Amino acid sequence: MLYRSLKDTTPVAPRLDWPAIYQRQADAARDRRLKRFFQAGLPAPDSTLAELEFVALDLETTGLSVEVDDIVSVGMVPFTLQRIRCNASRNWVVRPRTPLQEEAIVIHGITHSEVRQAPRLGSIIGEVLDALEGKVAIVHCKSVEQQFLGAALERLTGQRLLFPVIDTMAQERVICAKRPVSWWQAIWGRKPLSLRLPDCRQRYHLPHYTAHHATLDAVAAAELFIAQVQHYIGDEALLRDLWE
Repeated sequence: MLYRSLKDTTPVAPRLDWPAIYQRQADAARDRRLKRFFQAGLPAPDSTLAELEFVALDLETTGLSVEVDDIVSVGMVPFTLQRIRCNASRNWVVRPRTPLQEEAIVIHGITHSEVRQAPRLGSIIGEVLDALEGKVAIVHCKSVEQQFLGAALERLTGQRLLFPVIDTMAQERVICAKRPVSWWQAIWGRKPLSLRLPDCRQRYHLPHYTAHHATLDAVAAAELFIAQVQHYIGDEALLRDLWE
């Protein structure tokens, strides 16, 4: 993901009634792809994490402004708490509305020639929705995936896509806040831990991956979530307590 902040202090949002939100969006949808997506619904809110199928989602963008910038790559990988299905992962490079900036190319490595040959997001958005359909999305820093994908669908269909996620960054913030404070930290003050995806993974001794490739970042978020569940959250936790 492009330009993730080292320190995101956004509070965890109140829990929403996502099945009801999906029903309202299905009733309002005029685009057949969106209507099918919303009508497929979501897992029951009282499902345990052990019962669920997830899809890790990551976007590479031309920058951080939803109004100005655009999606340049989408990476997704389906998984459960027992298995990450890397053979079913997907990666789409898409041509953004705005030109690539050099600083963005340095970060995600997607070049001008790649995007010139790539399709527009509108031609592959049906495949993206199919991959998300009926599953809970796992992301690291929800403000990018939810906002950029939602805004992109609004431009394409006239209706904003509202969908729930479990945010590994938000989960890690809560986990870090609950960690015990040593006497040394109590005296000198505990410095906030980095919430960047690679730094979160390092705390669980997960392997290092090259950052800012959408599919690799999606796999990295999936592995991080599984580690969080194993070490802190527990697989009997309820979906309604985690999605945002």
